[in-house]
Amino acid sequence: MRFTFTLGTWADFDSLAHHHYHPARPANAMAILRATYQADDWPPDTPAGVVVVAYPNALSRGRHVALGIGPWPLRHKLTFINANIRSIARLIVHPTFRGLGLGRELVRRAVAISPVRYVEATAHMGRVCPVFTAAGFTEVAQTPPAPAYFLFDRSRIQSGVGGGFDLPTEIQLP
Repeated sequence: MRFTFTLGTWADFDSLAHHHYHPARPANAMAILRATYQADDWPPDTPAGVVVVAYPNALSRGRHVALGIGPWPLRHKLTFINANIRSIARLIVHPTFRGLGLGRELVRRAVAISPVRYVEATAHMGRVCPVFTAAGFTEVAQTPPAPAYFLFDRSRIQSGVGGGFDLPTEIQLP
């Protein structure tokens, strides 16, 4: 299967939103990336998956645990968060293409375009769907019913991976 990755739009997100348990548009979006499937049996220019990268919200228990910023004054937290963190606010893969690694590829590209040290994701299905760990994120332990919290730290990645992703715009998946 051949997929092409490009910057997307809200129309791309909207076309897949009904496949997500929380279909509303996320706030604070920075970028939308999309994957399109190239085949005769799939409508041209129709997204097979999207990922929304956003500026992070102000408060996150998982982030406070992972980065040890819980006791910091709010003003210092906000300054640090805005300068160093982006969030994956939505990841949606059309059901036809789930299980092929498309979600992982979208997440890797989201990391690649995020100009910061940390990229985070909070996922209610994260404990049963390993897409973030498969893309190099570390899960931060939280007690259910809190959603799973995942963090990608560029400083823990060797040269050539992570922040230095050199990703082709087209890939072949099994």
